[in-house]
Amino acid sequence: MAADPHAAMLQAALALQQQGHLKEARRKYESIIARDPRHFNALQLCGVVAIQQEAYRDAVKLIRRALALRSNDAPVLTNLGVAHHKLGQIAEALDCFDKAITVKPDFASAHHNRANLLREAKRHAEARKSYDQALALQPDNALIHANYASLLYDLHEYQAALQALDKALALRPDYHPAYFRKGEILLELNRPENARTAFENALALRPDDTQAQNLLAQALGALGRRKEADIALRRAITLMTGTDNKAEIIQAICAAVNTANLLPAVYQTEAEICERRAELLADLHQAHAMLIEAAPHSATASAAFKAIAYGTAGFYIAYQ
Repeated sequence: MAADPHAAMLQAALALQQQGHLKEARRKYESIIARDPRHFNALQLCGVVAIQQEAYRDAVKLIRRALALRSNDAPVLTNLGVAHHKLGQIAEALDCFDKAITVKPDFASAHHNRANLLREAKRHAEARKSYDQALALQPDNALIHANYASLLYDLHEYQAALQALDKALALRPDYHPAYFRKGEILLELNRPENARTAFENALALRPDDTQAQNLLAQALGALGRRKEADIALRRAITLMTGTDNKAEIIQAICAAVNTANLLPAVYQTEAEICERRAELLADLHQAHAMLIEAAPHSATASAAFKAIAYGTAGFYIAYQ
């Protein structure tokens, strides 16, 4: 077999991709493809970069070109399935995963991605079977255990979900999503002290996780540690009003409302309560301004305005 004249550039592109320099990596892959439109590895790896960049339509085109050259490659079929899944093309994604499994029945990634797809489609029995197959092939894969826990959570099998998460964390103690999901489940089970520990572990790994900060406040509130809950909610609000994500801005508004409802139990004097209300009202105004900029005509922006209007009268409003 003749040596690949593009081998050095391909290796350089792969190194850039592994380092997270996706634009530079894609540029090199595209340079190879421009010189050799039938370069299988450049096409399929460029498709993977496109998935990482969330350019899923580009990924489908690139990976299909690779598969036209080599149709029975299980990893490449699986990557095509992932791209279709991200585009919401469920039937196409499932077909890709099934083809990958037919080509290579022991390819755990295809079973795992198939399970994730089926779980999202609420085809729970099929998803469970695919997770079991993936775990039989890769019992030491923390991500599979964690995603299986999500299925068990959806099915309200909370104890089994906790066991799956503990397995994931034993394999990968720095896996932030497992701590977060564990905290959620423990809150559901009315175990706020354990939930607090899980959320603190999640925040130690990712201090800017607004949802974990918000739920930590809930756990602290359930424990009667209201002043600590107020501090946690302040941090959540600070984080969420510093984002351009509309959903997180809305969460910030809700967090401010929830905080205000704690105030009489946290602060002893009316002066302290009034001072804290004023701070929260300022947070609400900031969040509302950001939300108006992001979605000026949305119902949530209107709801935010109502929250501000109610702010001086108790900060209570329900959000859909």
